[in-house]
Amino acid sequence: AQAAARLAHRNIAMLYELASDGEYAYLVGELIEGDTVRSLARGGELSDRAVAEIGAAAAAGLAHAHRAGVVHRDVKPENILVSDRGETKLVDFGIARIAGQETLTASGAVLGTLAYMAPEQADGLRPGPAADVYSLALTLYELWAGEHPLTGDGPAATARAIGEPILSLGEVRPDLPPELIAEIDACLDPDPEERPLVSEVERLLADIASSLSG
Repeated sequence: AQAAARLAHRNIAMLYELASDGEYAYLVGELIEGDTVRSLARGGELSDRAVAEIGAAAAAGLAHAHRAGVVHRDVKPENILVSDRGETKLVDFGIARIAGQETLTASGAVLGTLAYMAPEQADGLRPGPAADVYSLALTLYELWAGEHPLTGDGPAATARAIGEPILSLGEVRPDLPPELIAEIDACLDPDPEERPLVSEVERLLADIASSLSG
């Protein structure tokens, strides 16, 4: 609640209230009528242009969060929603951390969804904004390629693949613009220091969206 309350952005689901009935604590959040990006992709409803537009909007929300010192830590297709009005919303900042603050998790604890974790997060290190960049890039890679580049036969195989070199998006989608391929590949660098800022990702996706197939 503390993390989410610091965020007010058109691409982030609003948190309205934290309350308790004496036994349970609960959060009251914005109702978003629509579908997750996962559901839309499975239904074949996302064009290349739509993926870029959704990615730009999600990156804009993350950039706002990062400026506020908040890291999402669980960016994945299930946590990006598109409303019936076409608005992209990031949801579930429930495991986000406020930069510089103590967290409720012990040192070395791993939170988030395994298949979308940045290597440093999977190693139990405290993830920074670059971890969100990696997770967003993995999500977009999957949407454009039609398959996740790291998932193996079971969680153990997926865990072993984290941090390994990822096949360039250009190898599976050579028809995409070279500058887009280069940006996604850079976001998936195992070294967080080598990844671009999410604001840079936002600008490129926004600029390139109109050139993609609708």
